[in-house]
Amino acid sequence: MPRIFIKSARIREIRGCSFSLLGDGRIRLRGITLVKLILRNKEYEVKPGMTLLSALEKISVIPESVIATRNGEMILDDEILKDGDEVKLIAVISGG
Repeated sequence: MPRIFIKSARIREIRGCSFSLLGDGRIRLRGITLVKLILRNKEYEVKPGMTLLSALEKISVIPESVIATRNGEMILDDEILKDGDEVKLIAVISGG
């Protein structure tokens, strides 16, 4: 993987993809689509091609604590996430 050194927040070009440095230190890529996971109004971005289970592990969410939906339909842990997917994670509440 190539190393990228950024000296300012100006947009740069890398092989047809532009990017900019965000105020919190993250890099926003344009031209590359990511998968968005939304839990309690907090958004996470992961790479497409991962399973839902892998994505949940990457963002440190316990799979048993949420129900995942895409386009209003529930999806399972082994579902492969695709470019541009927006997955809403609904917290499961249980008690006795």
